Amino acid sequence: MDTIGDTDWILRAVGSGVPGALAVFAVDRAGPGSAARLVLTAANAAYRGLFDAAEPVVGSPVASVLPGNDPQVHRIVAGVIDGDAFSAESWAIPAPAGTYSTGVAYCDWSIRRVDVFGTEAVVLLVTDATRRTETSLSMAEEVVRLRELA
Repeated sequence: MDTIGDTDWILRAVGSGVPGALAVFAVDRAGPGSAARLVLTAANAAYRGLFDAAEPVVGSPVASVLPGNDPQVHRIVAGVIDGDAFSAESWAIPAPAGTYSTGVAYCDWSIRRVDVFGTEAVVLLVTDATRRTETSLSMAEEVVRLRELA
C-alpha cells in the first residue's frame, strides 16, 4: 500500500475490511482564483486496479478520481472540495482490461471532504456493483419481454 504523509492512518483504520477501492487525496489550492487540484496521497491496490494505462501515481495531481475522465465527475468533485458529500449507485465506468466482456463496469461510490490533521483531504470509496446492476437490467428486460407477450 503506497502512502505519503499522515494519510496512512485512514487506510490502516479500515484495513483490508473495505470491500472495494479506497483513495485519499490532498486538496491543493494553488492560489486565489485558481481551481483546487487533488493530489493522490494514499490508495489501496483495488483503487489503482481501476485504471488501465494511466494508473494514478501517489504524490501526483489526478486528472479524474474515476477512470473515463467523465466531465460530470469533475463537477461533483468540485462540489465535494467545497464541502458537499456525494454518493451514487450503479455508476457506469470503463471496465479495467480483462474484467467484464461488455467493457463497462458499474460501481457504487461515495466521496467526501475531510480534514486530516489540519489539512484538507478528499476520501473516495468505490465498490463493484456490476453483477448486481447487470442482474437488475436483465430482470427489467425480462419484465418488458413478458409484458409484450401478454
